[in-house]
Amino acid sequence: MIGPITYATCLTLLRCGLVPFIIYSILQGVWLLVIVLMVAAGLTDFFDGFVARHFSQETTFGALLDPVADKALLLGSYGALWYGYEQQLSIPGFFCVIAFLRESCILIGACLLLRYRYAGIGKSLMPTTWGKRATAMHIILLLLLCAHMLVNSKLLTIVVGAIMVLVLMSMGISFVQYVHRGLEE
Repeated sequence: MIGPITYATCLTLLRCGLVPFIIYSILQGVWLLVIVLMVAAGLTDFFDGFVARHFSQETTFGALLDPVADKALLLGSYGALWYGYEQQLSIPGFFCVIAFLRESCILIGACLLLRYRYAGIGKSLMPTTWGKRATAMHIILLLLLCAHMLVNSKLLTIVVGAIMVLVLMSMGISFVQYVHRGLEE
């Protein structure tokens, strides 16, 4: 048995359920709805871990589902933005490729470690500090990109560019942390 469905796991499942609506709303250009849904997804990302840790609701299923929900949210959102609005948002193609490769490598690496080295959940599936920061910065960037579609301002363009650089840096640092952890185990 993988564990009971806890309140924390319900929050993660809610984030998974929001992903298709976020993607559809992005592709339809309903930016205010995208922002509301993205904020809700970001809150579930924070509170699922908080509830799990502080109310002893950590389960194997939740530990497996949480990174999948994060990857689906980020990759689905970036993919939809890049597909539908590349010209207006100036999201460089390389940024989406780097984000996709990083998220995919981390997920595949964690699955391989789980499959070949462990019978249960190991340290490899636990997020690193920079992994959490990278996810939070991705969500902030996605919110700013959507706000940019609502309000096209030079200042917002500059802020988006600066946050994009910070996201790239946090992705790099967290990727190194995950690789280091994988090699240790």
